[in-house]
Amino acid sequence: MKMPSKLGMSGAEAVELYVSSLPKAERLALLANLQKKTAQQIRLEFRDIRAPFAAWMRRARAAVGLTQQSVSNQVGLGRPAYVNYEAGKQSCTFEKFLHLCVVFGCDPVEALREIIR
Repeated sequence: MKMPSKLGMSGAEAVELYVSSLPKAERLALLANLQKKTAQQIRLEFRDIRAPFAAWMRRARAAVGLTQQSVSNQVGLGRPAYVNYEAGKQSCTFEKFLHLCVVFGCDPVEALREIIR
């Protein structure tokens, strides 16, 4: 599924759009899995993939021809925080990741596959 790009969409709206687009069984499985994990566990998992995540962000942004400033504005970040994401110096939340997928017009599942391969 290709995510529609919606300018000015909040992170919560991006998450809601993505989750609501999933088939019911996948939606329930995703929610059950997230409920089993603490926020700390999720942060640790994302920390392990900072470098490939940063590389994916740079490629995805370049593919849609956006500037760092433009993307940071659309996802509600300051440019320095966004630059830290692209440099692999800072982790982002799952909600921000989903919002980035909306901005980049990509499917979050496919993006994760690309990041972890």
